[in-house]
Amino acid sequence: MMDASILDFGTGITKIGIGGDADPLHVFRTTVTDGSVQGKEDQVPMKNGNVSNWDAMELIYTRSFELLGEDSTKRPALLSIPPMGSKLDRETSAKVLFEKVGIPSLVMVNNAELSLYQSGQSTGLVVNLGHGTTYVAPIWEHNIFSHAITHGGVTGSDIDNFLSALLNSNENAHQVTVEEARSIKESGACYVSQDFDDELNKDRTEIDLSYELPDGREILIGRERFLSCEALFNPEYIDKDSPPIHKLICDTVSRCDINIRRNLYSNIHIVGGQSLSIGLIERLQKEIQKKVPQSVEVVINAAENRDYAAWVGGSVFSQLSTFKNMLVTKADYEEKGISVLQNTCGV
Repeated sequence: MMDASILDFGTGITKIGIGGDADPLHVFRTTVTDGSVQGKEDQVPMKNGNVSNWDAMELIYTRSFELLGEDSTKRPALLSIPPMGSKLDRETSAKVLFEKVGIPSLVMVNNAELSLYQSGQSTGLVVNLGHGTTYVAPIWEHNIFSHAITHGGVTGSDIDNFLSALLNSNENAHQVTVEEARSIKESGACYVSQDFDDELNKDRTEIDLSYELPDGREILIGRERFLSCEALFNPEYIDKDSPPIHKLICDTVSRCDINIRRNLYSNIHIVGGQSLSIGLIERLQKEIQKKVPQSVEVVINAAENRDYAAWVGGSVFSQLSTFKNMLVTKADYEEKGISVLQNTCGV
């Protein structure tokens, strides 16, 4: 059997490649910019982990297989799906991949489980801080406790919007778009403060940073550098009615059996693009430790390539000896319809 195509379509970033590889072959924004969808540009097909525009999403699928090469439609496919993804999305994904792309076989796997596979662990608490989704999922011996999953916290896109608004309200002469704010954040110019009040009291000369935008414009970034990321711990700063990330984590653990809670706290795995924020791991550990007994050890694992965690986990997963038996073939799909995915993919 040929190695599988590994597909991880995030709200903000798409990662695709071949099973067994250490890194994805292609990483690109999950947007359609060629104007081929309803005559518009910059179509964003996903929102909060679910597909909102299937015309655009089909183009993302088509582009992905073109990038992977002509042999890609002959390979089995592993599709990473979010824990809170809709049944309709899973059904439509299978329909597009089997009927339009023409793949021979498919398996869908929860991306929380895949993210844990990246670490080589079977038990842990996966904290995903993505562009469009934030969730916390407990996993015990490869079994996801669906009843305990929490989601709805501040996302990467929330921070992008907040940073843009902050920069446009200061003394900068140039307006900063949300996309430009996202680039500023991803450049490492922003960071998570370890003590918010102390950071506010610092002299501006310690904080101010001159930043050149891609078009050559220069802007000054000051307290916005840490104010933007503070929304993760104080969502009220962006008027979002959701728990701060450390409370989301503690709420998830509290929904699990008391006998495994210590184990989960000592096996936290943080993933997603927003998890790359400078200072986040240290601050998060401090905030969680404040909410649990002193005797509880809080350990946060942060892999270097954690923004690609689900894809890397999918690559590892596809090499398991049991992988072949999990695949649903196109022949089975054509004979039995979407119901054939019920057992393997939860559709």
